[in-house]
Amino acid sequence: MELFDKIPENFFTVLSRKYKACYAFALMVLFSCLKLYKTNLKKVDYINALKNQGEKIFELFNVDQDKLDDKEDEEDIQFDLEDSALSSKVNYIFRKLVSCGWINVEKNVETNTDMIYLPVYSIKMMQLIAELSSSSDLYVPLVHQTYSELSLEDEREDEYMFRTLASARKNADELEMNVTLLHHSICVFGFNLNKLYDPNEALNQHFNIFKHQVGDKLYHPMKTYDSLGLYASPVISILKKWQRDKRIVSKLASQAKYDPEYAKLKVSDVVDKVNLMLQETIDIFSKLNSNFNDIDKANAKYTEAV
Repeated sequence: MELFDKIPENFFTVLSRKYKACYAFALMVLFSCLKLYKTNLKKVDYINALKNQGEKIFELFNVDQDKLDDKEDEEDIQFDLEDSALSSKVNYIFRKLVSCGWINVEKNVETNTDMIYLPVYSIKMMQLIAELSSSSDLYVPLVHQTYSELSLEDEREDEYMFRTLASARKNADELEMNVTLLHHSICVFGFNLNKLYDPNEALNQHFNIFKHQVGDKLYHPMKTYDSLGLYASPVISILKKWQRDKRIVSKLASQAKYDPEYAKLKVSDVVDKVNLMLQETIDIFSKLNSNFNDIDKANAKYTEAV
Protein backbone atom coordinates (compact mmCIF):
# COMPACT_ATOMS: atom_id res chain seq x y z
CA MET A 1 0.00 0.00 0.00
CA GLU A 2 1.34 3.43 -0.98
CA LEU A 3 1.65 6.36 1.43
CA PHE A 4 -1.16 8.38 -0.14
CA ASP A 5 -3.46 5.37 -0.04
CA LYS A 6 -3.30 5.82 3.74
CA ILE A 7 -3.32 9.60 4.10
CA PRO A 8 -5.06 12.41 2.16
CA GLU A 9 -3.27 13.87 -0.86
CA ASN A 10 -3.23 17.36 0.64
CA PHE A 11 -2.27 16.27 4.17
CA PHE A 12 1.14 17.97 4.17
CA THR A 13 0.09 21.16 2.37
CA VAL A 14 -0.56 23.08 5.60
CA LEU A 15 3.16 22.78 6.39
CA SER A 16 4.30 24.18 3.05
CA ARG A 17 2.20 27.35 2.99
CA LYS A 18 3.26 30.96 3.59
CA TYR A 19 1.84 30.75 7.11
CA LYS A 20 3.18 27.29 7.89
CA ALA A 21 4.38 28.48 11.32
CA CYS A 22 0.76 29.31 12.25
CA TYR A 23 -0.44 25.88 11.14
CA ALA A 24 2.41 24.14 12.97
CA PHE A 25 1.49 26.09 16.09
CA ALA A 26 -2.16 25.07 15.69
CA LEU A 27 -1.10 21.42 15.41
CA MET A 28 1.03 21.63 18.56
CA VAL A 29 -1.89 23.16 20.45
CA LEU A 30 -4.04 20.30 19.13
CA PHE A 31 -1.47 17.77 20.34
CA SER A 32 -1.47 19.40 23.80
CA CYS A 33 -5.28 19.27 23.87
CA LEU A 34 -5.17 15.60 22.87
CA LYS A 35 -2.87 14.83 25.81
CA LEU A 36 -5.09 16.86 28.15
CA TYR A 37 -8.57 15.70 27.09
CA LYS A 38 -7.61 12.31 25.59
CA THR A 39 -10.81 10.66 24.26
CA ASN A 40 -13.04 13.56 25.30
CA LEU A 41 -11.65 16.29 23.04
CA LYS A 42 -14.36 18.80 22.15
CA LYS A 43 -14.11 21.23 19.25
CA VAL A 44 -14.95 24.13 21.55
CA ASP A 45 -12.06 23.26 23.89
CA TYR A 46 -9.58 23.21 21.02
CA ILE A 47 -10.92 26.47 19.54
CA ASN A 48 -10.68 28.18 22.94
CA ALA A 49 -7.11 26.89 23.41
CA LEU A 50 -6.14 28.32 20.01
CA LYS A 51 -7.65 31.70 20.90
CA ASN A 52 -6.05 31.80 24.35
CA GLN A 53 -2.59 30.73 23.22
CA GLY A 54 -2.42 32.00 19.65
CA GLU A 55 -3.36 35.68 19.79
CA LYS A 56 0.20 36.84 19.10
CA ILE A 57 1.17 34.35 16.36
CA PHE A 58 -2.18 34.72 14.53
CA GLU A 59 -1.93 38.53 14.54
CA LEU A 60 -0.07 38.56 11.21
CA PHE A 61 -2.10 35.71 9.67
CA ASN A 62 -3.95 36.94 6.59
CA VAL A 63 -6.62 34.69 5.14
CA ASP A 64 -6.54 36.25 1.66
CA GLN A 65 -2.77 35.76 1.51
CA ASP A 66 -3.14 32.19 2.76
CA LYS A 67 -5.68 31.38 0.06
CA LEU A 68 -3.07 32.24 -2.59
CA ASP A 69 -1.34 28.97 -1.63
CA ASP A 70 -4.45 26.93 -2.47
CA LYS A 71 -4.16 24.59 -5.43
CA GLU A 72 -6.85 24.39 -8.12
CA ASP A 73 -8.26 21.11 -6.84
CA GLU A 74 -8.16 22.20 -3.19
CA GLU A 75 -11.38 22.81 -1.29
CA ASP A 76 -12.19 26.49 -0.88
CA ILE A 77 -12.44 27.01 2.86
CA GLN A 78 -15.20 29.35 3.96
CA PHE A 79 -14.04 32.45 5.84
CA ASP A 80 -16.70 34.10 7.99
CA LEU A 81 -16.24 37.44 9.69
CA GLU A 82 -17.12 36.81 13.32
CA ASP A 83 -17.16 38.84 16.52
CA SER A 84 -13.39 39.25 16.41
CA ALA A 85 -10.64 38.90 13.83
CA LEU A 86 -8.99 36.27 16.04
CA SER A 87 -12.13 34.10 16.11
CA SER A 88 -12.45 34.36 12.32
CA LYS A 89 -8.83 33.32 11.76
CA VAL A 90 -8.96 30.47 14.29
CA ASN A 91 -12.11 28.98 12.76
CA TYR A 92 -10.65 29.29 9.27
CA ILE A 93 -7.47 27.46 10.36
CA PHE A 94 -9.59 24.80 12.07
CA ARG A 95 -11.62 24.20 8.89
CA LYS A 96 -8.40 24.02 6.86
CA LEU A 97 -7.01 21.30 9.18
CA VAL A 98 -10.28 19.38 8.84
CA SER A 99 -10.18 19.73 5.05
CA CYS A 100 -6.58 18.45 4.87
CA GLY A 101 -7.36 15.35 6.94
CA TRP A 102 -5.69 16.24 10.24
CA ILE A 103 -8.98 16.37 12.16
CA ASN A 104 -12.27 14.50 12.05
CA VAL A 105 -15.32 16.12 13.65
CA GLU A 106 -18.33 14.12 14.76
CA LYS A 107 -21.40 15.43 16.55
CA ASN A 108 -22.45 13.66 19.74
CA VAL A 109 -26.21 13.42 19.18
CA GLU A 110 -26.93 13.01 22.89
CA THR A 111 -25.16 16.21 23.95
CA ASN A 112 -25.23 18.05 20.60
CA THR A 113 -21.47 18.61 21.05
CA ASP A 114 -18.91 18.58 18.24
CA MET A 115 -16.22 16.06 19.18
CA ILE A 116 -12.74 15.87 17.66
CA TYR A 117 -11.26 12.51 16.67
CA LEU A 118 -7.81 12.23 15.15
CA PRO A 119 -6.62 9.62 12.60
CA VAL A 120 -3.60 7.52 13.55
CA TYR A 121 -1.41 9.18 10.92
CA SER A 122 -2.35 12.62 12.28
CA ILE A 123 -1.35 11.72 15.84
CA LYS A 124 1.92 10.14 14.69
CA MET A 125 2.83 13.19 12.61
CA MET A 126 2.08 15.53 15.52
CA GLN A 127 4.27 13.37 17.75
CA LEU A 128 7.09 13.74 15.23
CA ILE A 129 6.65 17.52 14.99
CA ALA A 130 6.63 17.74 18.80
CA GLU A 131 9.83 15.70 19.03
CA LEU A 132 11.58 17.82 16.39
CA SER A 133 10.45 21.02 18.12
CA SER A 134 11.38 19.91 21.62
CA SER A 135 14.58 21.10 23.25
CA SER A 136 14.36 18.64 26.15
CA ASP A 137 14.22 15.14 24.67
CA LEU A 138 14.89 12.44 27.25
CA TYR A 139 17.44 9.88 26.09
CA VAL A 140 16.12 6.32 26.30
CA PRO A 141 18.98 3.94 27.24
CA LEU A 142 18.15 1.19 24.76
CA VAL A 143 21.45 -0.69 25.09
CA HIS A 144 21.21 -0.98 28.86
CA GLN A 145 17.47 -1.71 28.64
CA THR A 146 18.08 -4.55 26.18
CA TYR A 147 20.84 -6.02 28.34
CA SER A 148 18.75 -5.77 31.53
CA GLU A 149 15.68 -7.43 29.98
CA LEU A 150 17.66 -10.24 28.35
CA SER A 151 19.69 -10.83 31.50
CA LEU A 152 16.51 -11.11 33.58
CA GLU A 153 14.87 -13.55 31.16
CA ASP A 154 18.06 -15.58 30.89
CA GLU A 155 17.82 -16.08 34.62
CA ARG A 156 14.06 -16.64 34.91
CA GLU A 157 13.20 -18.36 31.61
CA ASP A 158 9.55 -17.46 32.13
CA GLU A 159 6.65 -16.88 29.74
CA TYR A 160 8.01 -13.50 28.60
CA MET A 161 11.14 -14.83 26.89
CA PHE A 162 9.87 -14.39 23.34
CA ARG A 163 8.46 -10.92 24.10
CA THR A 164 11.88 -9.97 25.42
CA LEU A 165 13.59 -11.31 22.30
CA ALA A 166 11.14 -9.40 20.09
CA SER A 167 11.83 -6.26 22.12
CA ALA A 168 15.59 -6.76 21.74
CA ARG A 169 15.15 -7.12 17.97
CA LYS A 170 13.11 -3.91 17.82
CA ASN A 171 15.63 -2.07 20.02
CA ALA A 172 18.44 -3.24 17.74
CA ASP A 173 16.77 -1.57 14.75
CA GLU A 174 16.19 1.63 16.72
CA LEU A 175 19.77 1.64 17.98
CA GLU A 176 21.04 1.13 14.45
CA MET A 177 19.12 4.22 13.36
CA ASN A 178 20.34 6.21 16.39
CA VAL A 179 23.96 5.34 15.62
CA THR A 180 23.44 6.25 11.95
CA LEU A 181 21.77 9.51 12.97
CA LEU A 182 24.64 10.33 15.34
CA HIS A 183 27.29 9.68 12.69
CA HIS A 184 25.46 11.77 10.09
CA SER A 185 24.90 14.60 12.59
CA ILE A 186 28.59 14.83 13.47
CA CYS A 187 29.56 14.80 9.79
CA VAL A 188 26.99 17.50 8.94
CA PHE A 189 28.28 19.77 11.72
CA GLY A 190 31.82 19.14 10.48
CA PHE A 191 30.77 20.05 6.94
CA ASN A 192 29.04 23.22 8.15
CA LEU A 193 32.13 24.16 10.13
CA ASN A 194 34.11 24.39 6.89
CA LYS A 195 31.74 27.13 5.73
CA LEU A 196 32.21 29.28 8.85
CA TYR A 197 35.00 31.84 8.70
CA ASP A 198 34.18 33.72 11.89
CA PRO A 199 35.71 31.96 14.95
CA ASN A 200 32.83 33.23 17.10
CA GLU A 201 30.29 31.59 14.78
CA ALA A 202 32.24 28.32 14.94
CA LEU A 203 32.30 28.42 18.74
CA ASN A 204 28.59 29.28 18.83
CA GLN A 205 27.81 26.29 16.58
CA HIS A 206 29.82 23.97 18.80
CA PHE A 207 28.82 25.09 22.29
CA ASN A 208 25.25 26.25 21.69
CA ILE A 209 24.07 23.92 18.93
CA PHE A 210 26.26 20.83 18.48
CA LYS A 211 26.77 20.29 22.21
CA HIS A 212 23.04 20.53 22.92
CA GLN A 213 21.65 18.67 19.88
CA VAL A 214 24.32 16.00 19.44
CA GLY A 215 26.99 15.91 22.14
CA ASP A 216 24.87 15.97 25.31
CA LYS A 217 21.76 14.41 23.77
CA LEU A 218 23.28 11.40 21.96
CA TYR A 219 27.06 11.06 22.01
CA HIS A 220 27.61 11.41 25.76
CA PRO A 221 24.90 8.88 26.80
CA MET A 222 26.10 6.35 24.22
CA LYS A 223 29.65 6.72 25.50
CA THR A 224 28.79 6.44 29.21
CA TYR A 225 25.72 4.95 30.88
CA ASP A 226 24.31 3.42 27.66
CA SER A 227 27.61 2.36 26.14
CA LEU A 228 27.70 -0.24 23.39
CA GLY A 229 31.22 -0.98 24.56
CA LEU A 230 29.89 -1.99 27.98
CA TYR A 231 26.71 -3.85 27.09
CA ALA A 232 26.91 -5.07 23.48
CA SER A 233 29.14 -8.06 24.29
CA PRO A 234 26.96 -9.32 27.19
CA VAL A 235 23.85 -8.94 24.98
CA ILE A 236 25.50 -10.94 22.20
CA SER A 237 26.67 -13.56 24.70
CA ILE A 238 23.13 -14.15 26.02
CA LEU A 239 21.63 -14.33 22.53
CA LYS A 240 24.28 -16.81 21.36
CA LYS A 241 23.65 -18.93 24.43
CA TRP A 242 19.94 -19.05 23.57
CA GLN A 243 20.74 -19.76 19.94
CA ARG A 244 22.86 -22.80 20.83
CA ASP A 245 20.29 -24.26 23.24
CA LYS A 246 17.61 -26.21 21.34
CA ARG A 247 15.44 -26.32 24.46
CA ILE A 248 15.37 -22.52 24.69
CA VAL A 249 14.77 -22.10 20.95
CA SER A 250 11.86 -24.53 21.23
CA LYS A 251 10.49 -22.58 24.19
CA LEU A 252 10.78 -19.30 22.29
CA ALA A 253 8.98 -20.83 19.30
CA SER A 254 6.23 -22.18 21.55
CA GLN A 255 5.65 -18.71 23.02
CA ALA A 256 5.80 -17.10 19.57
CA LYS A 257 2.85 -19.24 18.44
CA TYR A 258 0.60 -17.08 20.64
CA ASP A 259 1.53 -14.03 18.58
CA PRO A 260 -0.94 -13.39 15.71
CA GLU A 261 1.98 -12.99 13.30
CA TYR A 262 3.13 -16.57 13.91
CA ALA A 263 -0.09 -18.32 14.97
CA LYS A 264 -0.85 -19.84 11.56
CA LEU A 265 2.71 -20.94 10.75
CA LYS A 266 4.03 -24.46 11.09
CA VAL A 267 6.18 -25.10 14.16
CA SER A 268 9.27 -25.61 11.99
CA ASP A 269 8.67 -22.25 10.30
CA VAL A 270 8.31 -20.53 13.67
CA VAL A 271 11.59 -22.08 14.81
CA ASP A 272 13.23 -20.69 11.67
CA LYS A 273 11.77 -17.25 12.42
CA VAL A 274 13.07 -17.38 16.00
CA ASN A 275 16.55 -18.39 14.85
CA LEU A 276 16.53 -15.59 12.28
CA MET A 277 15.47 -13.07 14.94
CA LEU A 278 18.29 -14.23 17.21
CA GLN A 279 20.89 -14.05 14.44
CA GLU A 280 19.77 -10.65 13.15
CA THR A 281 19.92 -9.16 16.64
CA ILE A 282 23.39 -10.63 17.21
CA ASP A 283 24.59 -9.28 13.86
CA ILE A 284 23.28 -5.77 14.50
CA PHE A 285 24.81 -5.49 17.97
CA SER A 286 28.12 -6.83 16.66
CA LYS A 287 28.12 -4.30 13.82
CA LEU A 288 27.06 -1.38 16.02
CA ASN A 289 29.87 -2.03 18.46
CA SER A 290 32.45 -1.65 15.68
CA ASN A 291 30.56 1.21 13.98
CA PHE A 292 30.87 3.32 17.09
CA ASN A 293 34.64 3.39 16.59
CA ASP A 294 34.02 5.32 13.36
CA ILE A 295 31.80 7.74 15.28
CA ASP A 296 34.57 8.32 17.83
CA LYS A 297 36.95 9.16 14.98
CA ALA A 298 34.45 11.52 13.34
CA ASN A 299 33.78 13.24 16.67
CA ALA A 300 37.50 13.61 17.40
CA LYS A 301 38.05 15.10 13.94
CA TYR A 302 35.20 17.57 14.38
CA THR A 303 36.29 18.58 17.90
CA GLU A 304 39.86 19.10 16.73
CA ALA A 305 38.65 21.32 13.88
CA VAL A 306 36.70 23.51 16.30
